[in-house]
Amino acid sequence: MRIDRSLALHGALAGAATLAAYVAWVNPRFTRDDASIEIIAGRPEALDEVTWQDATNEVTVRRDGAEIRVLIATRKEGAGAAKTFPAAAAARELFGHMAPLTAVRKLGQADDAHVKAFGLAEPQATLRLRYGNVTHTLRIGTATFGSGHSYVQSEDGDVFLVKASQLGDLKSGASVLAERALFAFARDKVERLVLTTPVKTRELVQRFREDAARAFWADPAEPNGRLAQAGNWVDRLLRARVSDLAAHKPSGPPALSVEGFGDGHTLGQVAIWTPSDGDALATSSTFATAVVLPRWAAEGLLKELDAVLAERP
Repeated sequence: MRIDRSLALHGALAGAATLAAYVAWVNPRFTRDDASIEIIAGRPEALDEVTWQDATNEVTVRRDGAEIRVLIATRKEGAGAAKTFPAAAAARELFGHMAPLTAVRKLGQADDAHVKAFGLAEPQATLRLRYGNVTHTLRIGTATFGSGHSYVQSEDGDVFLVKASQLGDLKSGASVLAERALFAFARDKVERLVLTTPVKTRELVQRFREDAARAFWADPAEPNGRLAQAGNWVDRLLRARVSDLAAHKPSGPPALSVEGFGDGHTLGQVAIWTPSDGDALATSSTFATAVVLPRWAAEGLLKELDAVLAERP
């Protein structure tokens, strides 16, 4: 029997196209990313709130005028109300990543089998975007192999692929979006620190603060004399991280108060209390409430305090 070569060629091409379409559907890593597909339109300045909810946590980044706050609630039975943290840099940038919300691919309406395969039948997380009185809710499914992009389903049932980097900060929101630094200013902004204890006060000045390789701490009376121990101590102080918000205010006078100054104004204040039971309590102008410091961090700073107050070059 004679075979029409033209017909066979067209059949082969059609089969290849069908196979390519199937591979693109089930294996999106073989397709080119094009982050220009809008899932939800909107301007960053009009977006008021972003909420990520998964099996463990609910993290909300909320705009209140010019201020941005991060609310974290642990989704466990008996857990208390959400704790409100100042926004870290990633939280302040989040609205620009979410509005408009874009995808690298639109897969369209998915049948039940694909919805289940993409992890959307029982989604791993939910993403809510609130613009004024309008809230959009999206289901977050599993990630693709290779690229790590997430399957996302909109309210009308369409399925999209969203870049892994676009949702990454929300997935680890408790550690990335909430500010945890006890001091909310960078070292190169600090001209001087004033350390105060119940019995003594000392001022430290930072020389060459804008050049990390040359910068050092000194006494104002001897500005050319490097205070090595004080310098190491200040480094640890400025790196101190808050582990949680405190359930109650500290009582009595603090063991140490520190105020930072730069460019002619105060940068912020911190006070640390001697640990009693459990971790140490502190206050910081960065936080609206008292905070918790790891016990080892507070004890290490307070243990060396007398030597720092007495050090001479």
